[in-house]
Amino acid sequence: MAYTHAWVERDVADQARFISSCANTPEESSPVRMLIPRDLAPNLIMCSSDVNGALEYGEAPYLQTSCSKSPISWSKLSLKDLEKIEKGISQLLAPCHVHSDLIVIMTDLAYFSSTLQPDRVNSSSYIDPTAFSEGLCWLKCKLLSFPGNSSDSATENMIDRACRFGALLYIKSIMDEFPHSKTGSSILLKKLQGSLQDLRKDAKTIPLLLWLFTLGAVISKSAERMSFTQGLKELATICGINSFNDDQLSVSKLLSLQQIFGSSLDKLWEDVMSPTIRHKDS
Repeated sequence: MAYTHAWVERDVADQARFISSCANTPEESSPVRMLIPRDLAPNLIMCSSDVNGALEYGEAPYLQTSCSKSPISWSKLSLKDLEKIEKGISQLLAPCHVHSDLIVIMTDLAYFSSTLQPDRVNSSSYIDPTAFSEGLCWLKCKLLSFPGNSSDSATENMIDRACRFGALLYIKSIMDEFPHSKTGSSILLKKLQGSLQDLRKDAKTIPLLLWLFTLGAVISKSAERMSFTQGLKELATICGINSFNDDQLSVSKLLSLQQIFGSSLDKLWEDVMSPTIRHKDS
């Protein structure tokens, strides 16, 4: 099914209901609650709905204005943290020949992810909820629009596709925005799986591949999960990894998986270490 303007019209009401439900959820039971403004601007709801509709199918947003505003939600990070993150992402992705414009977007995603970690943000600083929502929408839009929004309009190669679809799944998992979604993450997972099939496994690509296969395995179900878990098992054997935490995976130090998936990663690792890989039930 192609992504069309009809999704935008249909989804505005759903998005508004989601935001309203988050706003009425006690903060202690929802870590996302404090990040959603009670009176989100209508144009931001429309923009977010457009981008989220596109996210379901991994296609470019319909509205041209969706990517127009640069985010400021990570301006609360210290200069030291910003420089460390930028250097770390570049050192991990540039050797894989990820497009330079996509590296910039991935760096911004790492900035965004860091704002969710209390130890990275000054406790006396207040992160404006609208700026946070705009930043999230902007990141999704940039990822969905690549490579059309890149400086040289490059053709997207497989490592770019894998990195991009992994980043989109990561964002979708951060916010868990669409409990009403009919497709869930299935389309993005299939696109990620397809882009990973023929990628070489060497010292330059393995850090990124470990993150992507872990992400795919922890999100997916049934046969897809077996494929991701088998790939992860092969990589873990190559690298000699026998336990999981963010420090074991270089990319996860900057784009944390433990923070998002918690105990689900422990269950995944049991499967990786098991002689027989099990299906993940719904």
